[in-house]
Amino acid sequence: MPRFNHLTIFVTVLVQQIIGFLWYSPAMFFSPWLAGIGKRAEEINQSDPVPFIVAILTSVIFCYTLAWCLQRVGVSTAMDGALVGALVGLGLIGPALAGHYAFIGFRWGLMAIDIGMELVTCAISGALLAGRPVGGERSVPV
Repeated sequence: MPRFNHLTIFVTVLVQQIIGFLWYSPAMFFSPWLAGIGKRAEEINQSDPVPFIVAILTSVIFCYTLAWCLQRVGVSTAMDGALVGALVGLGLIGPALAGHYAFIGFRWGLMAIDIGMELVTCAISGALLAGRPVGGERSVPV
């Protein structure tokens, strides 16, 4: 039976949202990302809560799934968690996005931006979920 440290998962979801906020900010990749999707900044409705709600809900699902996977394979260190997270990002999420983007006709630069963000968040999430949890006992058996 899996044991989840819900506080660690909450913190990991929060960290993912912060990374996404920074990644797609004007200081980082906002302009090339907009060019990649073929839009101008004025065309993005940032007051629509639906994309933010979906991002949070999918992060929660991802974190519980990754935590379960880390437990199943016996990962118990932050470094190993980061490696598994990076493998998930590069080996599962990246190829899935690349296939979709190729059919949609998105530019390679957009693909690199989005897959790069997924790789970073997956690796950091794996490290957080497998390492010393926030507020208590390890989330994976030792």
